[in-house]
Amino acid sequence: MNIAELISCLDDENKLNETLELIEDIIIDTPDSLTSKLRQLIAFPEKIENTNRFASLLSDLYSEEYIEPLIQTIARANLEEAAWLSDYMYALGNCLDELDEAYIPEESFVHLLGDWLLNTNGGEISWKSAIILENLEHPQCITYYEQGALSKGLFHQSRIACLSGLVNEFGMSKLEVYQELLKDDDPEVHGAAQSAIKWLERNE
Repeated sequence: MNIAELISCLDDENKLNETLELIEDIIIDTPDSLTSKLRQLIAFPEKIENTNRFASLLSDLYSEEYIEPLIQTIARANLEEAAWLSDYMYALGNCLDELDEAYIPEESFVHLLGDWLLNTNGGEISWKSAIILENLEHPQCITYYEQGALSKGLFHQSRIACLSGLVNEFGMSKLEVYQELLKDDDPEVHGAAQSAIKWLERNE
């Protein structure tokens, strides 16, 4: 069934409620069997023709079960060959953002993201590494948060994500970093540091 056929079923009184139930099952009460199948497919990005759409699907049909296979697949990616990597990192960032608490990863994954953050010329992979790192909880994150926040060669949103991770995990103990960022030439970074200090002063 394609989308046109699905819509036509909504005009057919005999099929209306059955079609609505199917849509509701997919979007509202996603069956465990569908979640499980999508979870399995994550491990095979080479088989998926449009990983951008697949990443959006995983984000829209969010399940915590997607996080570990996304991490495992991203961790084995070759930067030079994995055309799907950015899409998978987008999906992982969205899934992590849905969690109530920061996710605790393996240390090797933190170092991989830290390397991509600092050593991929400040591009999209660097930015998405920062977004993922922001949502992780691990003692090794602090090095990358600090370096990322202070690195003027990175995209300002990458730097702000690192600042956010630093604030969330280490609070006022890193006040000297926030104060250094107050002197930054980038108004977005300067403003984020100013807001972070004000927020910490209210909540610490």
